[in-house]
Amino acid sequence: MSSKLKHMREVAGLAREAYRIMQNGNRVALREIPDITSSIGFLYSAEGCALYGNKEVYYPVKKVFDQFDPEMKRKLTFTPEQGEFCARVRLWQAALKPSVSRAVYMEAMRMIYGCYRRIKQLSDATGVTQEA
Repeated sequence: MSSKLKHMREVAGLAREAYRIMQNGNRVALREIPDITSSIGFLYSAEGCALYGNKEVYYPVKKVFDQFDPEMKRKLTFTPEQGEFCARVRLWQAALKPSVSRAVYMEAMRMIYGCYRRIKQLSDATGVTQEA
């Protein structure tokens, strides 16, 4: 068993034990732990997944993604919904054009368009949309 999984099981066990103690009317001493915000990686986005197989395009675009603020990164982890595709295209065009070579820009945008087209086709075919 991996150490991470072992740690998660231990924490769950401690939480269950604290809950049982509180159910019996006893108090449990708790202390605050620091807020740990995990970083959102490029592969959490549809665009990152679409570009992953092409390292000449993936890494330069990832560098651009890494410069986005955390809120923008979080928004990009959600697949575009109906009506959001054009805004996403404009975002990537504006971010990539001044930051990467013309060849990387053209290939990245071609691959991103293809990704969006597949998402749209799948959504239209299945009627499945992402919940907020």
